[in-house]
Amino acid sequence: METTIHSDKLTVLCDTRGGEQRAITSREGIEYLWGGDARFWGGRAPTLFPFVGRLRNNRASSAAGEISLPR
Repeated sequence: METTIHSDKLTVLCDTRGGEQRAITSREGIEYLWGGDARFWGGRAPTLFPFVGRLRNNRASSAAGEISLPR
């Protein structure tokens, strides 16, 4: 099942089973997330956040500081 979320700047199409983003489009029609094309690939790949796989020692750092992100 899909749902659409609108703001004054963006429209986001999401799959409600897991929150997978399907399309992100600006008010001007600019595509920020490719919605897919069955001619090239009929499947879907969810946007996995914040990453796929493991972190060394379950830690990540950025300009905002270091955090612990266990699997």
